[in-house]
Amino acid sequence: MYENYNFYKALQFLKRTGQPDYIVKGVTGQLVYMELDVLDMIEKKKFLNYFMIEKLYCKIMQDMDYNVPFTLNELMWCIAYYPKKKQKLYNDKVYEYVDNLYKRLLVLYP
Repeated sequence: MYENYNFYKALQFLKRTGQPDYIVKGVTGQLVYMELDVLDMIEKKKFLNYFMIEKLYCKIMQDMDYNVPFTLNELMWCIAYYPKKKQKLYNDKVYEYVDNLYKRLLVLYP
């Protein structure tokens, strides 16, 4: 999942966006990334797990070539308060991402 992860590019992106560099530790953390857990957090069946969202953000950074249009905090807030449209006003890119992720996970885990 994180093979060929570019820590240098990730750290440069985090510095450029003013985010803490410890976020990249999510790549090597002990917690296994489970999409079903993220779905449960979006649906409020499980409490929000910071480390799981951090791992998801690292995956997003890798998928978007280390140029994500939202911060980890914005992602956390959007997942915590999804589907409230108020988050869309704050940053429509993060809302759109969580919305698409939620729809994809619903198809994978009906």
